[in-house]
Amino acid sequence: MAESQEAEVKETSAIGKGEGDKSKCRIIVQGGAYSSRICEHHLSEEYERVTKTAAQTGYNVMMEGKTAVDAVEAAVSVFEGSEYFNAGVGSALNNFGEVECDAMIMDGKRINTGAVMALSRFLHPVRLARKVMDDGRHCALSGDGALEFAREIGYNSFICNPKKLKGQNPNQTLNIDIENYETFASHRYNGEPVQESQFGETDGNEPLQESQSYDTVSAVAMDAQEHLACATSSGGMAGKRKGRVGDVPLVGCGGYANEVGTATTTGNGEAIMKLTLARKVVYSMEQGTNAKESSQKALNEMFSNKIIKCKGGVIAIDKDGNFGIAFNTEVMVWASIKDGDLKFGMYPENETDQHPDE
Repeated sequence: MAESQEAEVKETSAIGKGEGDKSKCRIIVQGGAYSSRICEHHLSEEYERVTKTAAQTGYNVMMEGKTAVDAVEAAVSVFEGSEYFNAGVGSALNNFGEVECDAMIMDGKRINTGAVMALSRFLHPVRLARKVMDDGRHCALSGDGALEFAREIGYNSFICNPKKLKGQNPNQTLNIDIENYETFASHRYNGEPVQESQFGETDGNEPLQESQSYDTVSAVAMDAQEHLACATSSGGMAGKRKGRVGDVPLVGCGGYANEVGTATTTGNGEAIMKLTLARKVVYSMEQGTNAKESSQKALNEMFSNKIIKCKGGVIAIDKDGNFGIAFNTEVMVWASIKDGDLKFGMYPENETDQHPDE
């Protein structure tokens, strides 16, 4: 089994206790996009429980006086520790049947970032990304280089046997060969059901479930000092080529944060990279548009683009603390907390069920 979802992030706080205005603290997390069949599946309760736990964990970190960076790291670590999300334990398998994870974290105050790519031996890729950022010499490390860095800094406790990354996520029953990848991706990135007869066989006794999580998990937060941060993590797409790097660890694609806003994305990684979607959301906020409108505008642009035309999701917070939650897949699980008030949503109509001042 994976380690506890409530695993503690033991980073040094940059906010002294009692400093700042804790009423400014807020967080949004999202656990990926799905087919609407998720609500007919027994895992739907688990998805909701873990998503709420991730938001609460990150929020609690800030209420203890720590930073938005600490909060998003803690929140994403919860997703990575669950066997039912496509990040860390339970990540989708590549075309060799292996787990390869990407992760990124970004500190909006300093515009510092750390990313890791194609990791196969880490329970919590986002924590190693944080170490890369704090080290400061590089913004991103991949594969064996990231593993060597972890050993150099004595971060051995999170290095594991790759077999430990295989949990109970239905993603790991998928056996997609590279010839079928493009067709498979066109279904999954639209949050559409996948039939067993289309894409091979499972490694168990049951047919493929139609409610598999398939994409990035992420978090955005504002702390008591009104500093912003984001973090992302993903096992990528089932059947991807070995060594494929998606949008998740790329600055401005899977996530971005500065003093004006922060945003993360979920969806077709190649489409998101081509539009630098997260940076587009924050750029809109820099022009004076709030987080909600900026998120929807960027998502609409990705879908209406005649060449790209892809669906996805965005979560964001602007410098005024406004939330942005937008998606055009059938379902995206998200949770937010502001003033201690936890909200959860799954369907598009829940996007409007945000806090009153949004």
